[in-house]
Amino acid sequence: MEKNVEWKKMTKLIALLISSLLISTASASIINQLTITATVGVQSPDVVFWQGSDWDSAGGSMGDANQSVTFSSLNGKNGSLTTYSEPVLIKNKSPTASYYLNLTLSTYSGLNTHLKYINITMYEGTTKKGNSIILLASGPQSQASGSVLMGTSASWRVQWDIYWFGNATTSDSVQITLKLQVWPAS
Repeated sequence: MEKNVEWKKMTKLIALLISSLLISTASASIINQLTITATVGVQSPDVVFWQGSDWDSAGGSMGDANQSVTFSSLNGKNGSLTTYSEPVLIKNKSPTASYYLNLTLSTYSGLNTHLKYINITMYEGTTKKGNSIILLASGPQSQASGSVLMGTSASWRVQWDIYWFGNATTSDSVQITLKLQVWPAS
């Protein structure tokens, strides 16, 4: 019986030693433990859209944080050129950072032979910034402004020139989505 008790003690001791060995081996593989603590807040964007002088007549509405704009009545007259010289502004609110901008044509639909053209151009005052985005009845002729540097605290207007032929009716419309890409100047 004594041998049996000794054998049980020995078995428990061996099991305890093996467990200790496994724990120490696992612990030994962790050589360093790092932590990250962060306070995550909100920062308003530097480059935003802003209401222009033609905002109301173009039926403008602004999205969250001035990051999107929708126009519901940017209408041209049939048989003549209609210009919205300032339905929306692009503002760089930063007094210290400059940004590159690229205004691009993302999607369009509804082009038809009643449309002569739609030109969308960025201006700083009267100075044209980049290329115009040009849509003809046959499709886009130009689809991006190209990369243009906007200086600190600058404000640019986005002008729309719309020309429908005389045979256009109130049932004619074109749907356009533009994207404004913004990245910091290094």
